[in-house]
Amino acid sequence: MLGLLFAVLSAFSKGFEKILHRYVLVKEDSLSYAFIWHLLASLFFLPFFIIEFNIPKESFAWGLVLISAVLWAIVAYTGFRAYSHLQVSLKEPIGKSKMLFVLLLSVIFLKEAITTEKVLGTILIFAGIVTLTYKKGKRFGDFGNRGVQLTLLSAFLMSVVLLVDKYATNFFNPGMYSFMVYFLPSVVLFPFVVKRKTEIRSIVRNKLGATIATVFLGAAYYYLLLRAFKLAEASAVVPIVELGTLIAVFGGIKFLKEREQIPKKIIAAVIVVIGAVLLSGVFRI
Repeated sequence: MLGLLFAVLSAFSKGFEKILHRYVLVKEDSLSYAFIWHLLASLFFLPFFIIEFNIPKESFAWGLVLISAVLWAIVAYTGFRAYSHLQVSLKEPIGKSKMLFVLLLSVIFLKEAITTEKVLGTILIFAGIVTLTYKKGKRFGDFGNRGVQLTLLSAFLMSVVLLVDKYATNFFNPGMYSFMVYFLPSVVLFPFVVKRKTEIRSIVRNKLGATIATVFLGAAYYYLLLRAFKLAEASAVVPIVELGTLIAVFGGIKFLKEREQIPKKIIAAVIVVIGAVLLSGVFRI
C-alpha cells in the first residue's frame, strides 16, 4: 500500500511538470533545455547521493547505470522535442503508449503475470490514443505527425529504461541512483550543446524560474517512483503514476489555452486513465 501511495504522489508531480515543460518549450530549444534540465536535477539529488552513497558489490550494476544514462538522454531529447510539435493536452495521453510497452516488457523480462484487468486496460489505453489522434480518412489516426512520432519513440525508450531502473534498484539506494541517472545524461548531452550558447542563454534569461520548477517536480516524481518500485511491481506502479495525465490535460486546457477539440481530449484522457487504473490492479473483474 505504501508503494502505491508513493506512486500517487509521483503522479501529481509529473502532471504539473508536464504543463511547465510545454510552457518552456513552445519557444525554447529542446536539446539545450534537456541538458540544463538534467544538470539542474542532478544538483538537486547531490545531497541524496552523498547521504545514500553505497558502492554495489556487483560490477555489472555500473553497466545498468550507463545504459540508463544513455537512454534517459535520448528520452529527454525526443520527449522535449515533441513538446515543440504537440500541445501538452495532446502529447500526454499519446505518451501513455509507453504503458503498453511496459506491460509487454514486464511480462517478457520480469515474468510478471498477465491478468484480465491488464489486457482490458491495455485495450482501453490504445483506444484512447486512437481517439485522440483520429482524423477523417485515417483509420488509426494521424501517426504521420512529427510530434506524434517523437512521442511514441520517447514512450518506447522510456518503457525500456524504466525496467532497467526497476532492476537497478536492487543494487543502488534511490538517492544515489537518481543522481547518477540525472547527471550522466547531462554529460552525454554536453558535446551536442557546446555550440548552442545562444539557446542556453535564452532559457536562462527567459524561463529559468519555470525550468527550476520543472526540475523540482521532475526530481520529486522520479525519486518517489524509485521508492514505489522498491515496494510494488512495475506493471502496477507505472500506470498509477500516469494518472498525472488528467492533470496535464486539464492544465493545458486551462493554463496554456489549448482550447481546440476539448471534448475529444477529455474523452481520450478519461479512457486512458480508466485503462491505467485497470492496469494498476486496484480493481478486479
